[in-house]
Formats: sequence, C-alpha cells, structure tokens
Amino acid sequence: GALLIHRLDRDTSGVLLVAKNEASQKYFQQQFKARAVIKHYRAIVYGKVKRETGSIELAVGRSRQDPRKRVAGREAMGQLREAKTAYQVIKYFKGYTYLEAALMTGRTHQLRVHFQAIGHPIVGDKLYLPKDKTVIEKLALPQLDRQALHSYYLKITLPSSLPRQVGQIKEFTAPLPADFQAALDYLEEKC
Repeated sequence: GALLIHRLDRDTSGVLLVAKNEASQKYFQQQFKARAVIKHYRAIVYGKVKRETGSIELAVGRSRQDPRKRVAGREAMGQLREAKTAYQVIKYFKGYTYLEAALMTGRTHQLRVHFQAIGHPIVGDKLYLPKDKTVIEKLALPQLDRQALHSYYLKITLPSSLPRQVGQIKEFTAPLPADFQAALDYLEEKC
C-alpha cells in the first residue's frame, strides 16, 4: 500500500506525495525536514494584499482559545516555531487577491495562519474566519464550499537507490480543481 510522506489540510486540494515502501517514505520525509522540497500553493484571500511580492515571517504556536487552531505571535501558547511564507500576487479582484505562496517552512496550517495574521484570511476557511460573519457572508464565493487553497507545485530530488536516477529532480503540478477554477471565473466576471 501507499505510505503518506506529508499531509494536506482537510479541504485543501492538490499535489500529495506518497511512497511505495518505508525506505522511500523515510528518504522523502527527511527531504521535507531539511526543507529541500519546494512546495507552492495557489490561494484566494480576502482583501487587497498591498505588496505584490513579499514574505511573512511570524512564528506559529497553538491557540489558547481553540486547540484545533494555530496562531501567530503572542496569542500562541506552548512552543512557538519559526515559520516563513513567501508570496507573489497573481491577480487582484475587487475585495480579493489571487496569489501563489511558497512554504519556506512547513508548520501546521501555516498558510492559513499567516494570511489571517496579516489581515487577509483565505476565502472559505471555516476554522480561521474573522469574527465578523456578515462581512464574510458578503464576500463568500458560492462556487467553493471549502477554503480556496490548492497545493499547485512540488519539486523533489529522487533517492540514489533508484537506478540511473541519482539526484534527478522531479516536478509535479496539479491543475486547479473545478470548484477553484469556477470561483476564479466568477471573480473574473464580477470583480
């Protein structure tokens, strides 16, 4: 059977890497730990992200109010773990920003926490919605019944145990799923 190497949050679509055996699983998990894997996501966030390119460097820890949630900064309890996200705006819409984000670290809910912390939560994120539900309902995208977050691109190095593939780089992309694309089409038309 297939062995999981990393995880995607529930309701996040996209590229997921699995291994056929334990040796491969361990090898790729080490790559993730060493931050040698390149992972890019596509997201639609609320509001206009002011800078077209930038990075968010905010340590992440557990929420005091809700153990399911992670938070950035002083509101966290327990160990704070360094976290860095780089992003590039793809397109602005009225009330929304479509962007690509690269994980420089791999913390639980990192992208969701980071964009929420800078005042631009991911559209449809039920766990990290701002408190003002009326604003959210007004800005909701009916095409998406989940967070607008998609694991778009993954780059890895193959293990030396594979014949004739020592150090070979492999890249994987996952096209946007129909609901995500429908939300973008809607924004293109309406905003």
